[in-house]
Amino acid sequence: MRDRSPRDLLASTVLTACTVWILAPAARLQDPTLSWRYVRPGNTGIQGDYCEAIWIGEDDDPIIAGYNPYWEDGGFAKFIQAENRWENWSTVDYPEIGDRSLVGASSLKRWDSANSPHTGGRTRDVEVAPDGTVWVTMLAIGANTGGLMRYEPPSGTWSYWGGGTTANGWPSDTFSCDDLAVQPESGGDYTVWIENGFTGQMITFDSATQRFSALPDTGAP
Repeated sequence: MRDRSPRDLLASTVLTACTVWILAPAARLQDPTLSWRYVRPGNTGIQGDYCEAIWIGEDDDPIIAGYNPYWEDGGFAKFIQAENRWENWSTVDYPEIGDRSLVGASSLKRWDSANSPHTGGRTRDVEVAPDGTVWVTMLAIGANTGGLMRYEPPSGTWSYWGGGTTANGWPSDTFSCDDLAVQPESGGDYTVWIENGFTGQMITFDSATQRFSALPDTGAP
């Protein structure tokens, strides 16, 4: 697996309880002229007790997701670096983010088991591939199973892989998926890396062959 840039690593890092924002490339962390900032709900307006995802957009400004597991509330906040301020979107302002209400910004749309193959498990990770397809992992929770979904925006087509499924070579005993990552390859192809939510075993999807492969779980690095 090729090395990923510090920006890619930061964007895919999963954090819990608080977020520490690094204001420098990873290779220069020992530079004494650089500084750290402690970013938390109390000084930013980030909603919720948990910060589980970071996205860094084309403008290089970070967007941080916040979540409160007890009341199912939360939202996301964007730091506008040029203006040194935070902009926030919450379930209070836009109920579409957190519940089935039809009230909310017109750009927001809720996807669940009513309008997609979503299994009812916990949506765990989302990635957008170079071809524009959206990949979603779902963790099995209680009686609700999980798995992997793919959405193709131009056609509005959904695909699902989970327990008992063998399409595209999917390992049929995988019914819960955790972390997800898309690795671009040459020529516009890409590899999707999927973690089995129960065993930790890695599964890959090759866009060139449209096939999944379950990597050997030998315990070796």
